[in-house]
Amino acid sequence: MNTYTSVNYRPEISGLRALAILPVVFFHAGFSGFEAGFIGVDIFFVISGYLITRLILREFQEGTFSLLSFYERRARRIFPLLFVVILTCLPIAWFVLPPPAMEEFSRSVTAVTLFGSNFLFWWESGYFESASELKPLLHTWSLAVEEQFYILFPLLFLAICKWRRSALFYVIFGLFLGSFALSVIYTKTYPSTAFYLLPMRAWQILAGALAAIQTRHNETPSRLTETLATWSGLALIIYSFVMYDGFTPWPDYYALTPVLGTFLILLAPSGKTLPARLLSLAPMRGIGLISYSAYLWHFPIMAFARHYFIAEPPTYIMIALCVFVFILAYFSWRFVENPFRLGLVQPVERFLSGAAIVALVLVIGGVTGTRTHGFIYRMSPELQQIALAQFAAAKSRNIEIRLDLCQFNDSSGLTDIRTFIRDWKCWSDDEGLVDSRAIAFGDSHSADRVMALRLNGVDVIQIGGAGCPLLPSQIESDRSYCNILFTLLDQIENVDKIILSNQFGYTELAPDKMQALLDYWSPRYKQVILFSPMPSFEVQVREYLVRGTTTYPPNIDSSKLFFDLIANLDIPDNVQIIDTYALMCQTTDCTVAQEGDWLVIDATHLSPKGAKLFGESLLKQPDFVSFLGDPSTE
Repeated sequence: MNTYTSVNYRPEISGLRALAILPVVFFHAGFSGFEAGFIGVDIFFVISGYLITRLILREFQEGTFSLLSFYERRARRIFPLLFVVILTCLPIAWFVLPPPAMEEFSRSVTAVTLFGSNFLFWWESGYFESASELKPLLHTWSLAVEEQFYILFPLLFLAICKWRRSALFYVIFGLFLGSFALSVIYTKTYPSTAFYLLPMRAWQILAGALAAIQTRHNETPSRLTETLATWSGLALIIYSFVMYDGFTPWPDYYALTPVLGTFLILLAPSGKTLPARLLSLAPMRGIGLISYSAYLWHFPIMAFARHYFIAEPPTYIMIALCVFVFILAYFSWRFVENPFRLGLVQPVERFLSGAAIVALVLVIGGVTGTRTHGFIYRMSPELQQIALAQFAAAKSRNIEIRLDLCQFNDSSGLTDIRTFIRDWKCWSDDEGLVDSRAIAFGDSHSADRVMALRLNGVDVIQIGGAGCPLLPSQIESDRSYCNILFTLLDQIENVDKIILSNQFGYTELAPDKMQALLDYWSPRYKQVILFSPMPSFEVQVREYLVRGTTTYPPNIDSSKLFFDLIANLDIPDNVQIIDTYALMCQTTDCTVAQEGDWLVIDATHLSPKGAKLFGESLLKQPDFVSFLGDPSTE
């Protein structure tokens, strides 16, 4: 993360940065006990706002503030190490990443260079996104948020001071409240938007700005006040790391805890309290000074390790990588960060022109990698065929599931649910197919079940939407289209059989929610089929793309949890459960490809070939055949 350390240096702030970076690194390494390590980013935001505002205030009061000088310093601080990290990643990505991952990586290189990686990862945070821990530059979203803030904040500062300097604190406080309100609202309605975008994150940086204004214009608090503030602040930060985890809605109002904790510590500038002295210990200061380097290096190193090992690397490897991250961070800080930040390398004109050339090269390389499907030609002919076959299978699947006609996905191109409903004509009446007189409903996995049946001559009424849960009460606001699909479903009359499919997130796999699901559907239909979650072939897909082999077993954790729950629930007599994992492995031997043909297109979605085989196996199941019945008598 991006901070400044030369003006009225406060050693406890370096300690705060150490307190932030260590959990972040351990969280991304997957270590137990650091499930809330992501909170370190929020602490960085507050520190950054404090240091930047303090610098602007000092220079403005001295009459030395210059926008151009400010932007130059930001560029010297951010770009040299960032470009070194990206340039180092390029050859590693070339040899380690399979084509789909390389294509994603290429897009991110372009976005990072143009200060827009938070927009990219926000846009990619949909239903089919790849695992976040496999995206080498994902962590740069927070850097992009800060960069965007740095561009706008000095302009805002100058405008306020020109209008009424005495109103500075109140205007920034108002913006703080507005951004915080947006954060809370959007976390509940559009959580990805709240997580990645500046308007919903600015309040955290502005909290630091408010602390800078307070400490600049007010007398130093009493020792008692500082002691209470620093102990309270440290307690709030520790509480956040201990009590929150990956299931905590974020940022939301929960993020106020670490932000307030950091704010309180920053309000005590003397550095003489015990918490401040603890944060100022030499090891903490040392780690804090190299925290920006450690932040930039740690995520790509761990992402590439996960790609290299295919499966999750052993714990001892991740420990060794953590040590390596901080060693590398020290040398980066000493030989890259400091020389450029302190202006010891290159006069401004040569620095900016050199940075522009590197940025142009990175953008061209990123665009090229995106347009060539991840430089697919670098692979062996055999692996090129495998990758191209995956692309082709994914395109064929979109046709077979009748995407945008019977299966809604707001990121596929047709984004208007009203148009989808108006044009929907997905009755089970296709000529040449047997009319099952059943409805299939659910998320994209429901579309896979429909595809499996239609490719085997059986038609169903199809209604589905990407990410749609099986209970209206579980619909998140950013998938409000699911409510409209439920309404469409309720309008279909004279059909008493339904097929339900969903991948079930871990938050949905809870006893009360699963029982509510059964109780919701059982009274509405005479016969109900419920499919268990699809096993995840994520690791095996990567193995097949990189090595051309399929030796890793699928992950069936969600399937196990599903059946553990079902075993203890009251299942209505008219509800049948079908084991998707058993069917999949009976059909395909639990592999992602047969004779060069993909059976899945990603971790959990079937290809047309896989769906054909899955449907063949499904139509041999007595319970399902009984469910379909004899269409001629219905």
